[in-house]
Amino acid sequence: MTVKKLKIEPRLKDGLWIVDTGRHFDRRIIRKFKSQKGADFFIDHDLKPEMAKADSDIPAAIRSYLTYSEKIKQKAASTIRSDAVRLRVFSEWTAARHIKSLAALTENLMREFQEFYFANAPFTRKPNHSRGRTATANTWNKYRQTVSTFLNWSVKRGLIESNPISDSEFIIKTQQKIPEIFSRDELTILFDYLDRRDREAAARIPTGTIFRFLAYTGLRLGELIGLLRADVDMTAGLIRIRKSKGKRIRSIPIHPDLLPRLQALPAGDYLFDSGRNEPAYTAAWYWSVINEGCRVCGMAHRSVHAFRHTFAAHLAMAGVDIGTIMELLGHKNLSVTQIYLHFSSGHKKNAIDALHF
Repeated sequence: MTVKKLKIEPRLKDGLWIVDTGRHFDRRIIRKFKSQKGADFFIDHDLKPEMAKADSDIPAAIRSYLTYSEKIKQKAASTIRSDAVRLRVFSEWTAARHIKSLAALTENLMREFQEFYFANAPFTRKPNHSRGRTATANTWNKYRQTVSTFLNWSVKRGLIESNPISDSEFIIKTQQKIPEIFSRDELTILFDYLDRRDREAAARIPTGTIFRFLAYTGLRLGELIGLLRADVDMTAGLIRIRKSKGKRIRSIPIHPDLLPRLQALPAGDYLFDSGRNEPAYTAAWYWSVINEGCRVCGMAHRSVHAFRHTFAAHLAMAGVDIGTIMELLGHKNLSVTQIYLHFSSGHKKNAIDALHF
């Protein structure tokens, strides 16, 4: 593969020659010149060398991509952190293989990267995976997707002609997993434990309230942490989610059992506020509490995200239609929500009962 030529040409406007990089760079560059000769000189002697430098420096290209993801695409902080970890692994692999240019990458080299992944994973540990991840097909698919998205960005930016890991053969088919959820009995036991924990610690913000909130709303952890008190209308009984994964605002009714607990919370900018107008707890705290709770209560380990699965699964079991569940969860595609149909047998029974031969 070869580096694409930088396709930027000056344009004449109001007697001046304008050079506009558009989205070729992580930041937009606009310059005005009195002559076309000056504009051409700037492109040849300033912009093209910068492009060539980025092409020969993979870590620099990755930094530009992450900046683009944060500033322009405005991806969630958690997504950028995950992307940074996966792209760091990719960068370290290219350095070890003495691959200095993105243009030098081929499909065969990317197959070597795939082999490297399975031989060396896990690469990092997270609060929710204290024992570390294993080298599974699911996690490989996430690494491949992150690297592929970065390389697609590199194609659009003109660093490479094509994406060498875009072929579907790099995607490993996996068996769909049914989400792990809490049963009603398990939630009763867990919430009783959290309430006792709160009383013993004289907690300013009851832990039991926080995890009940997750179970009754199905919020993602990031949505919960960033939820402002102003977005919780206790008079109307509505929670408005503005900082969501898909940048879509959605509303969730407040369950009657939850309302008095929310009304008893101390004031602050955030619903669960530290008292200094900032979120009370970090993501790691939530993971540590649920790990401790599952262990003490003698139940199988669950993730914090299991509360979101529990919310959706129990709605499905109660006969709520899949479109409403999709809306409450804030999913963009119905196919993502359909996994919760596994928990609903009523619609299948009604379908079979409708047969008359």
